Amino acid sequence: MIAYITAALIFGASGGLSPGPLSVIVIHETLTRGFRAGVLVALSPLFTDVPIMCAAVMLFSRLQDTTWLQIGLGVIGGLYLLRLGYKSLIVTRVPMPKAPDVRLGPLLTGIKMNFLNPNPYLFWFTVAGPYLISGTLSTNLAFLATFLSVLISIKVSIAYGVSRFRSFLHGRTYDLIMKALALCLLGYGAAFLFKSCRLILR
Repeated sequence: MIAYITAALIFGASGGLSPGPLSVIVIHETLTRGFRAGVLVALSPLFTDVPIMCAAVMLFSRLQDTTWLQIGLGVIGGLYLLRLGYKSLIVTRVPMPKAPDVRLGPLLTGIKMNFLNPNPYLFWFTVAGPYLISGTLSTNLAFLATFLSVLISIKVSIAYGVSRFRSFLHGRTYDLIMKALALCLLGYGAAFLFKSCRLILR
């Protein structure tokens, strides 16, 4: 259980701080509509990641022999984590947001963007895949709850920081946090690849 929660904490923190599409929408809505709008966008993973995870669990539960699946997910997830770690390592600032579809409210804008964003699918079907395969119902729920809690809390903090302390997004503190998380992601990526190699050689 501790290993699942620890991994979810790191993945959630990395996803929360990474300057991806969701962060862009959070920043834009906060700047244009206020802190409350940014919070509503930050809540969108509750409506997108849960069904994506359920779909992943349903897929994995129908497969009897999971060894080849663990190898494939380990390789794809490991490479994906190495890519995320590298991008987090070289990032220096959060990009300025582009205007989203103003016809939608903040929450619907975040939900639409998240469903169209490939990152949640890659995460739940590759990075989180090995945990979902080997885990029980309780560990999977703990992983999901921890991941979403950390991810949403950080997005809300970003919205607050944008509304109150905009310099934080370009400050040394943010840079150091991203570098530390990048090293964690690189470590997990290497571990995924190493585990896949052991399964192949077994």
